[in-house]
Amino acid sequence: MENTFEIPELTALLHQETKDTIWQLWLEPLIHFANDSPNATWGTLKAHDILSFISQKKNPNKADFVNLCAKVYSNAPFLMSYYNSLPPISKDIIFRATWTSSISQEQLNELLKGPAWSVALNNTKYDLSLYYGQVQITLHESLKPWFRFLSYGPSYLPFHRVGDQEYEKIIKLTLKFSLLMRKVFAAAIPKPSGYYLEESSQQLPEGSISFSFEKQIFRELPLFLAYYKQGNLSFTQKGAPNLASVKKMDKVVKLEPFPLEENFYLRSNLIAGLFSDSFGKPSANDDSLSILKRLFEPGRSEKEWRPYPPFLLSYLKGIRNLDTYYFDTGVTKDIFGMATKLPVNKWISRENLAVYLRAHFIHLKFIETSHLDRMSSDFSQKHYFGYSSTEKEIWDNIHFPNFLGHLYLLAAFGLLEIAEDPDWFMEYSFYDHFTACKLTNLGAFIFGQINAYEVPENAGGVKIIPAQDSLTATVEGNTAVGEVLLKDFLQKVSENKFKLSPEGFLKDCTNEKSLKNKINLFKQVINKDLPPYWESYFEELIKNSRSIKSSSEFFVFKLPVDNKQLLNIIVKDPDLKKIVIKAEQYHVLLKKSDKGPFISKLKSYGYLPNIS
Repeated sequence: MENTFEIPELTALLHQETKDTIWQLWLEPLIHFANDSPNATWGTLKAHDILSFISQKKNPNKADFVNLCAKVYSNAPFLMSYYNSLPPISKDIIFRATWTSSISQEQLNELLKGPAWSVALNNTKYDLSLYYGQVQITLHESLKPWFRFLSYGPSYLPFHRVGDQEYEKIIKLTLKFSLLMRKVFAAAIPKPSGYYLEESSQQLPEGSISFSFEKQIFRELPLFLAYYKQGNLSFTQKGAPNLASVKKMDKVVKLEPFPLEENFYLRSNLIAGLFSDSFGKPSANDDSLSILKRLFEPGRSEKEWRPYPPFLLSYLKGIRNLDTYYFDTGVTKDIFGMATKLPVNKWISRENLAVYLRAHFIHLKFIETSHLDRMSSDFSQKHYFGYSSTEKEIWDNIHFPNFLGHLYLLAAFGLLEIAEDPDWFMEYSFYDHFTACKLTNLGAFIFGQINAYEVPENAGGVKIIPAQDSLTATVEGNTAVGEVLLKDFLQKVSENKFKLSPEGFLKDCTNEKSLKNKINLFKQVINKDLPPYWESYFEELIKNSRSIKSSSEFFVFKLPVDNKQLLNIIVKDPDLKKIVIKAEQYHVLLKKSDKGPFISKLKSYGYLPNIS
């Protein structure tokens, strides 16, 4: 273990605390420990130096406290010695408070093997005064050193004195370290089981099923993209795919669903949802592997990311109605960062992941608590998620499902293999069946753990073979997939044969650039080099596109059919005759440079041309 470590924000955050808080919460317990071992040395830190500082500084200022605090809390041997000097219950409290977000009263009762507190009787010394002094409680002896870290959750205050058992229902103590203190102790004390992402020693539950789309994605992604590029998918302003649009897509594209998703269109929703942000339409030269790399690259730098929760947590009532600025999109970056650390082809259990998230302080709070009361769970209409919700409720219903939703998103694209327990009751989310996951070779390549990846053979599920001497192509394999892929390029002439017609191919092209893009896109769909016959034809199309050009040098006026006087003026006026190039079928053609004189002349006759 290193003698010292750095918590970059330690000094800055301590400066935000009061002097008394720094002393009471941070320094006082450690000073007592140093006083019990006045001759001890921990690397470069000596107990004598700490005690001398305290004794010599009759009235230390806050800066002195902050500097001392930073010194002792960045020394791992000192913190470890302090931790080991404590009685077992205190060590357990530090361990739990460090590696979990808080310790509930129920957990404290279990740890203390009895009630954590009792209501103080008359003339009994009490430790905490609650409800404006109306209730005094005495803490369990082992809990008294930690009373400064205790808080009590929201509850009601009875109008009159009630029995002790009733107060036990009302008052719920919680012991909690600040995030900063958790990070400091985490660097020194023993690590919990699950701190590292390790292959589970236990077998998957009996009856579990597992699935991976690593091979299918190379067949499905080109098909999905062909549909997506046709503009057939629609999204809400908040960034979630329109469900009716997803259902319509599913009938055409037929993406394989997750095994236990029933009729939720979950996988289709996740795949479509990822394209609702600023990813945009892939370029014509992107193959499936490069598209996947771009979708999930850690350094992605788009100006705007739409938040993922509206389509990851679509089962939550109200999630789609929340404005995008309520969401912290940095949560996705943190979760994907964790995914890059998954070991390749090793099952990581649900329990391991939950511990890892908390033990590494991975940020999952994608929405402020104050906004949670705008939404309620479809599976629990009894309450709204707001200030009254417990931390466990928000974790079970929102934070952890959102994390699992990100894993299912990766699985939808073949980057993870997922294991599910069919017997697990769906209580909180679509993802309750989840038991474990493992990083596939594709995921390892996308996340940079391996340097090369070979696309599975015949992963496309369909072959499109262009003829050598005609503008026809034959589809082998899944003809339905082939038909969708070729819809914008070739016309179907039989069950598995397609033909190129100039009119059909050029129908959505507007200039030479768009034509070249469409040719490149067609080559991507074919996924092979085109025969010389096809290349020659496309070169001819490009050459022809340069033959007819529009001109911006001329201007056309349309004349009314029933105004003979105006027609005579244009035909006979000597000045107009000089600038009018042609007048036929009630249209006048002239150079743009003559547009002004033409209008001025007509005004002299009392005609004001209506020009938009």
